[in-house]
Amino acid sequence: NTLDLSNIDSKRKKLILFDDCVAQRNQAVQQEFFTKGRHHNCHCIYQSQSFYGMDSMFIRKNANCFLLFELNDRDLSQIIQSINHGMDRYIQKKFVKLNGETQMIMDMYL
Repeated sequence: NTLDLSNIDSKRKKLILFDDCVAQRNQAVQQEFFTKGRHHNCHCIYQSQSFYGMDSMFIRKNANCFLLFELNDRDLSQIIQSINHGMDRYIQKKFVKLNGETQMIMDMYL
C-alpha cells in the first residue's frame, strides 16, 4: 500500500513531525512523506532517540539536516562517517562542536 498524497493542498506549507517512530516495523508512511512529500509542500521532521534504529538508513539518506544532542566522541565520529558527503575530518569536527553540550550537524549539502 502506498500513501496517496494527491489530496494534500500543495499551495500551503505543511510541517509533519514523526515523533519517536523508530519502534514501528512498517515505516511506509514516513518513507512516502520523505520522498514524495516535498512535491506537495510537506516538510518532515523525524525525531528519534536512536540514530541507528531508523529504518535501515532510508530516512537518514533522505534527510538534509541532522540535530544531535549529548553524544560522546566515538558515537559522533561514527554518525559523521555514516552521513559524510565528502567533508574532510577537520571540517567535520569543527562543524559539529558548536554549543558545548549541544552538538549539531546542519545541512550536509553545504
